[in-house]
Amino acid sequence: MNEIRDSVPQVVYPDRPRSRIPDLKGKAFFLKWDPLGIKNNLDGYYAPFFKRPNWAQVSLKTNHEETYLDFSFRLRPDSAGRGYAGFWIHFFNYKLPPSERIYLNASPFKYLRFYARGGDDVSRVKIAVADAEWEIKEDAVVLGDLLSFLPTGRLSSQWQEVWIPLSSSQVNWQQLASLVFLVEGHGKGEMAIKDIALTKEKKIDLRPKGRPKTPFFPSIKKWKKATWAWHRQVLEWLGDEQKLQEDIDFMQEQGFTDVFLQIPYLYQDQNGLWQLTWPEEYYPQLTIEPDDPLFRPDKNDRFPNWRLRWPKNNFAPLLARFNRAGIKVKALVGRPEHALSPWHGLNLSLLAVILTYNQNHPFPEQFKGIHYDIEPYLIPGFFSSRKQAILEQYKDFLLENKKIIQDSNPQSEFCLGVDIPFWYDNQDKYFQPIAEVEDQTFDRTIIDLVDEVVVMDYRTVADGADGLIEHIKNELEYAAKREKPIWLGVETGPLPDETLYEFSVFGKGKSAIWVEDQGEKWVIFWEKKDPSLARESTFPQVKLIEWKQEDVPAAKITFFGSPFRIFRQEIDLALHRLASFSNLVGVAIHSFSSYKKYIHQNLKDEGRRRR
Repeated sequence: MNEIRDSVPQVVYPDRPRSRIPDLKGKAFFLKWDPLGIKNNLDGYYAPFFKRPNWAQVSLKTNHEETYLDFSFRLRPDSAGRGYAGFWIHFFNYKLPPSERIYLNASPFKYLRFYARGGDDVSRVKIAVADAEWEIKEDAVVLGDLLSFLPTGRLSSQWQEVWIPLSSSQVNWQQLASLVFLVEGHGKGEMAIKDIALTKEKKIDLRPKGRPKTPFFPSIKKWKKATWAWHRQVLEWLGDEQKLQEDIDFMQEQGFTDVFLQIPYLYQDQNGLWQLTWPEEYYPQLTIEPDDPLFRPDKNDRFPNWRLRWPKNNFAPLLARFNRAGIKVKALVGRPEHALSPWHGLNLSLLAVILTYNQNHPFPEQFKGIHYDIEPYLIPGFFSSRKQAILEQYKDFLLENKKIIQDSNPQSEFCLGVDIPFWYDNQDKYFQPIAEVEDQTFDRTIIDLVDEVVVMDYRTVADGADGLIEHIKNELEYAAKREKPIWLGVETGPLPDETLYEFSVFGKGKSAIWVEDQGEKWVIFWEKKDPSLARESTFPQVKLIEWKQEDVPAAKITFFGSPFRIFRQEIDLALHRLASFSNLVGVAIHSFSSYKKYIHQNLKDEGRRRR
């Protein structure tokens, strides 16, 4: 259970949404794209839509001659024979609250004009538009079938000019919100569109004057490459020199420059028992005994209540190996609950002993920084009244880190780094900040406090409203003003498909939950088959019916299972488009073990295809 609310904020839609007539060039308005390739000159985004098991993707492509939207899809009809996917282009910014949105006043125009091309296997493409009211309903008015507007009656590899009359009486053309392309049926295909324009007349000369300029920044930068190495991997390296060298060789081949290396350690609790610092369910076969000779006792006078055991005598040769290979090593620490005050002393104690270790070793054998992978939003109750207190405690923890590092050596280049999700600066569906401290989004709070940030931008496409570029641009822009480096973080590990459910007293769906107040805890019961059933209980309870559900396919979040050429294509495109941000240092790939398996699996797949 992610979030429970006893009431929800009301999103107010104005009776008369604002709109504008765009600036015209002659008798036409041309839709153009911004330098990052994610928004148009009406402040609108574009994105695909589909429902599993269907799939779709849309991206903005450019060359020296043209810029176009490329749409690919795969349809697998359900038991009723329905399969659909598509993409939309907005003429307003849907991320703004309704009262701030400005729609397109298309009333002066009589035609929609664009060019289209595609494979002859693309046979059913509907063209639709939505005004402000239809957009709220998440629906649109169909203007016709694309093929009926093509001069040849079919798509081909050659560009064909399309003219569509804007005459439907079902659309308020003074509040135009979106253009929608919908494909139906089965199979897979690809199509592209370019040079979208709204015109007052048909067949006027809309040819571009001169050679079109690419809107995107050239990339000549040499990007850095980082990865995370977790407990099992690190213990393997500490115990097997041959394996360590093999993996360092692999990192060099792949161009890695930095590694966030998890520090395996034990701590003594209040009962005098030695505890692991990772959840047992993460590594069920990985157990460490307190008397293991690899783990040596250590403590810092600044934190006398925390006694640690860690491989302090074994890191020097490992770090020296990485240093000779030109790879910086930063100590990696963190679990969600480490954001909370009772855990601060433990991790600050570890930081202190790492700094002491550095003082006793030459530069090649030192840690070049500490990197925290603390995800406080995974703490139960984060999305409730506890959120503010959790964020404040995490902020205090980072402030203490800065002070200890500064006290240790004011001239040191020891780096304090942190992982953050891309959505710390987002608003929820009620247009309220998701994570905010003292009237500042939490991503900015962290950027202000630390030396570098990895934005866990876990998406698998560069383009669009839900792509890599869109989700990191705000962090890059703010961090550039603070001269703080930012890493683009991506995922390669296996993840499950997920479905997000929302329940409400107003729901009419196929399942129900009962929320029982049992004093110190809430207990949830889920009836998946018959929401009309009643439940007897001695505790106060509320029954909620399924209201909405949203599929989140793993392929949206992780590159696991995708061909390596797709991984390289999307990462390269994102870095290329974002190259204007001088503080973007490169890509951080989670994690080393999953990435290595991913590369080897792709090599096997490539070998099978060649045979």
